[in-house]
Amino acid sequence: MDPKEMTDAQLVDAWDKVDDGENLTDFEQAVLNEIERRNIDL
Repeated sequence: MDPKEMTDAQLVDAWDKVDDGENLTDFEQAVLNEIERRNIDL
């Protein structure tokens, strides 16, 4: 799923499942980028 098409809740849920914040996958980085773009408070 494209993070740009995800709801805010889906993005936060996906971010909560990240195990290694220092070594993000491409998908995890895209999720983080979209969270920052939308100014979602974590």
